[in-house]
Amino acid sequence: MRVNPSYASWLFLIGETGPPLGTGAWRYLLVVLFWSLIAASIYIAHRNWQANPAKRTLRDLGTWAARVAIGAMWFEGSLWKLPIPSGGFQYWLEQEAKYAAFDVHKTIVTSVLLPNFTS
Repeated sequence: MRVNPSYASWLFLIGETGPPLGTGAWRYLLVVLFWSLIAASIYIAHRNWQANPAKRTLRDLGTWAARVAIGAMWFEGSLWKLPIPSGGFQYWLEQEAKYAAFDVHKTIVTSVLLPNFTS
């Protein structure tokens, strides 16, 4: 089932994304961290806007909005790498164990990484 990207972003912002955020308290901790970063960005932008009249243009506002959007995509996209329960990192480790291109890589994944990965 395909999900509208805007709806998927909304689900992320309220902590209902599912596996990338894990389960339990992890998802809400990450959502609070994300919203804290957004609030800090707004505060810093507001202070800069007040202190520097040259930055009071729609162009600078657009630049800020684009940076926030790209930062949000980066933040959300990096979550699968966290070793949290039901995260994407464990899935990709399992895929590497099955389909590694080199035997040495497969050996490292199957005998070192996967046995020591706690979920």
